[in-house]
Amino acid sequence: MKYSDDLAGFFWVAVAVTCLVAIVTHIYVTVATNYAALLILGLVFPPVGVVHGIGIWFGWW
Repeated sequence: MKYSDDLAGFFWVAVAVTCLVAIVTHIYVTVATNYAALLILGLVFPPVGVVHGIGIWFGWW
């Protein structure tokens, strides 16, 4: 296995963990603020939850 393969694997694991933590952030914030519609939308369409979670981290929402 080459170094570039290891780096590519690490990159995709980091992307997956980032998306998972963003969805957890989305769930936590929507439950805490009682936004049921946004919670359901983010769970049915995961990219919405990821974008919302990352947006919360950077203060966009």
